[in-house]
Amino acid sequence: MDAAGIRKVIESTNLAGEAQPIMACVWPAVRMHATRTEMADLAPGASRLGGQPDPPAGLHWPANVGNDSRPLEFLAQIDLAEAARVCRLPDLPDTGWLTVFYDLEDPPWGYSASDEGGWRMLHFSGAAEELIRARPAEGEAEIFEPCALGFEREDCLADIQGATKDFGPRDRGGWNRWWNLQHRLKRQTGEPLHRPGG
Repeated sequence: MDAAGIRKVIESTNLAGEAQPIMACVWPAVRMHATRTEMADLAPGASRLGGQPDPPAGLHWPANVGNDSRPLEFLAQIDLAEAARVCRLPDLPDTGWLTVFYDLEDPPWGYSASDEGGWRMLHFSGAAEELIRARPAEGEAEIFEPCALGFEREDCLADIQGATKDFGPRDRGGWNRWWNLQHRLKRQTGEPLHRPGG
């Protein structure tokens, strides 16, 4: 959905009078579309969910030192140059790869300092020809079925914690209206939503 579509949804709700400050909370994003594939069909550096990552030589598979140094599960690899061709995101580099790992055996919630080792987001650069297909030691981390990723630009309403100081729920009714708006937008854009940015 683009910003004009979001404004139209806002104006159809009981938040129509607050459309301007709400629109200040609309940010660009890159929506990811996943299509099941085989690892052999993914070129080195190709964007994907699941499967195996393609880090440069010498980059070790991340582990959770707080969980007996157990290797983390690989979730995603994003070719940032490919994503930037669709929509440049101000908080991400335009080149290189972003990989995401997470501990599914002992999932962190992020509320405690001890959760710090339960996930890793790594950025690396270089030529795709220098990337290698990595694997954790056999049986140590689950490897998910790979899905190739395609990208499209969209705008999205920031999570409620991202609201600007000029707008945000001030009472229980305001929180409910904000959540209802977010859910209405999600229904119109479809689920699941995977995206950097926004």
